[in-house]
Amino acid sequence: VRVSINRETGDFDTFRRWMVIPDDQVQENPFAEMTLSAAQVDEPDVQLGDYVEDQIDSIVFDRITTQTAKQVIVQKVREAERAQMIAEYEDRVGELVTGTVKKVNRDNIIVDLGNNAEGVIYRDDMLPRETFRPGDRVRGLLYV
Repeated sequence: VRVSINRETGDFDTFRRWMVIPDDQVQENPFAEMTLSAAQVDEPDVQLGDYVEDQIDSIVFDRITTQTAKQVIVQKVREAERAQMIAEYEDRVGELVTGTVKKVNRDNIIVDLGNNAEGVIYRDDMLPRETFRPGDRVRGLLYV
């Protein structure tokens, strides 16, 4: 299924898609694949590997369904941002990083590393009687 969205009006069209495969190949998924001879009945100029699309009726979404879809999209975006942040700092494990103290608790310190990344320094990892205040610049060894 493919959805085409008009960004100015918000209208959308829904299409069912089939991938064109050779006639002698076995269809692994008949709901997503179509043989070349069957595809050329509707569209004579179709080639192997192309997609044949058929417009289908779009579903009208109510308020609750729209809100649920929005929450799922926002959650997936957050997960992608988190994975991107992890990938950015993954190869820097074992290096010294510099940051600014953002928040001080009794148990730990939250450090802003920049680019929406934060680090945590636990009380066990600090020197005794070492004090930090928000805004202090700190350097630390990045580890997992």
